[in-house]
Amino acid sequence: MRAGGLVLAASLALVLPGPPDAAAKPFRFATTSDATTLDPHANNAFTTYLVTGQIYESLIHRNDSLRLEPALALRWQQVEPTRWRFWLRERVVFHNGNGFDADDVVFTIARTLAPTSNFTIYVDTVSHAEKISSHVVDIVTRAPDAVIPDKLARILIMDREWAEANRSREPQNLRDREETFAARNANGTGPFMLRSREPHRRTVLVRNPR
Repeated sequence: MRAGGLVLAASLALVLPGPPDAAAKPFRFATTSDATTLDPHANNAFTTYLVTGQIYESLIHRNDSLRLEPALALRWQQVEPTRWRFWLRERVVFHNGNGFDADDVVFTIARTLAPTSNFTIYVDTVSHAEKISSHVVDIVTRAPDAVIPDKLARILIMDREWAEANRSREPQNLRDREETFAARNANGTGPFMLRSREPHRRTVLVRNPR
């Protein structure tokens, strides 16, 4: 990005911790268009994912070499032709302090399958998710799907309790220009937490102390 006459439509500031007893140093970057929403399942656009992907996490992550690696799921296995089992990381908490468990994964898969979701391409073969125990969950497909782990790397996990308490059980309906709590607020498990949001101008995130 050039300095000078270039007009940038939106910016994101990530406040990073500095040395002990030093002021935090912000890292800023700008894009020509803002994130459409903070709802992690409402808009499957790169500029939106740039922001939501800092706040929320998926079960599986792609590293710098684009290889799959554990994120919120420690490991996974195809236990039947149409059933994938995920063992979840324990002692993970959302930014508001709620604990992460299998209920959040079951909720997120159902949310991603909702009519207003813009991420159904990644769950096109998925029937539903089943809780096996507090930190074990199965993803059940209608037909064998060998690339479920690849697809789930794009599904960001939401806090069921927070979403339901704030009337955000289903993704924001962008087609009808719906406004929801989850569109302007966020509560993930990721490395950055939302401090402030000014659509089309500025979004400020701060480092998750956990």
